[in-house]
Amino acid sequence: FPVTISAQSIAERKKPKGEIKFKITLTEEQKEAKRLIYENKVVALHGVAGTSKTFVATNAALNLYFKKEINKIIILRPAVALEDIGFLKGSAEDKLKYYFLPIIHNMYQMYDKVKIDKMIAEKDIEIMPLGFIQGITVDDFLIVDEAENVTKLQMKMILSRLGKRGKMVFTGDTGQVALKDYEKSGFKKLIDLDGRIENFKSLEMLANYRDWE
Repeated sequence: FPVTISAQSIAERKKPKGEIKFKITLTEEQKEAKRLIYENKVVALHGVAGTSKTFVATNAALNLYFKKEINKIIILRPAVALEDIGFLKGSAEDKLKYYFLPIIHNMYQMYDKVKIDKMIAEKDIEIMPLGFIQGITVDDFLIVDEAENVTKLQMKMILSRLGKRGKMVFTGDTGQVALKDYEKSGFKKLIDLDGRIENFKSLEMLANYRDWE
């Protein structure tokens, strides 16, 4: 049977008053991406490296978490990008943290480091290889990073995990597919669904923020 991600009733958590204060002010393009995430169940953010795709996704996720609208943030990356971490020292969990460090660093930039580390320690932020999504019902917030390396079969598997209260954000660059067969990437096919199904939107991020992301 599917395992529901939410471990605690949202109704039991006291919602904060006012807006959540982050260290960085979003641009209009980033605000538009964030709006699409709030208004849809599934969103695909695509663009070249440095266009703040994952940054915006994590910002939206943290905002919903601190507003008590979700209980958990899950971040996945496809296995093709994890092949080289087997040479790193430490446990499997240590290796995953090292590989996901750029995403965690984004969170440090926008919010208090101590709070982010506490969320990771308590599994309110959880990082895992893509294959671990099987058997899980996503009723909170799922970010699939480097989604250009998600195969069509894997994409179907991930989308089938979406629960009634969940959200999924896919971030990637269609020009950086690392799969041996480019045609197997499911990200471009997902983007092409924009306007054809309900509760799904895609957005190409254009402005480059590499100097600070």
